[in-house]
Amino acid sequence: MDSKQIEETMCRILGPIVDPVIVEIGAYLGEDFETLLGKEMLHILIEPDPRNVVRIPRSSKRRVIQAAIADQSGKQKFYFSDWLPAVDVHCSGSLLKPNMENYRKHVAAMKFTEKEGEEGLVECITLDQLYAGPDIGIDGKVDLLWVDIQGGEAGMIRGGPSALKHTRYLFMEADDVEFYEGEVLRPDLLKMLPPEWKLLEILSGNVLLENEEFER
Repeated sequence: MDSKQIEETMCRILGPIVDPVIVEIGAYLGEDFETLLGKEMLHILIEPDPRNVVRIPRSSKRRVIQAAIADQSGKQKFYFSDWLPAVDVHCSGSLLKPNMENYRKHVAAMKFTEKEGEEGLVECITLDQLYAGPDIGIDGKVDLLWVDIQGGEAGMIRGGPSALKHTRYLFMEADDVEFYEGEVLRPDLLKMLPPEWKLLEILSGNVLLENEEFER
């Protein structure tokens, strides 16, 4: 991922917006949009791995929710990740089973673990439930939906038809290699979105789209 190019793009699209609302799902340790843009914002961070949740920096306008976004709510099996030989880098966990053949080809240092019982499950909510829930407390409008959920993007779209109508920009990881079994790859993933979503850029395996029918 070309982080500088992505930062420049975020500043360009979000800079003119007064009091932006950002929802970041698959937050890992949280992007620092506040410092990047030089202003406060409502920033909601969704992260399923408890090892990451405790390390996300907090502030008065940051809201952290421990959950995964899926096409239905309830507890689901989760594949926990570790980046070896690094310590405390857990950035690729997924609700989908990893395709280890492709991981070994492209990201050989990644290891995944299946845990037993309740420890191996994470709480899931849909995108529509997230937008409607009390933790956000907004009027149903989100300026940026930042999505990095390791193959789970199709489930997010299926579970968020109402939420997507109330989102201005969508920045989403969209692979062209199946890193997770059953993952919907970029061309078919884009076809899942309603026609009002216009593709603006492809940035290092991510797509940036704008909702042409968004009204703030």
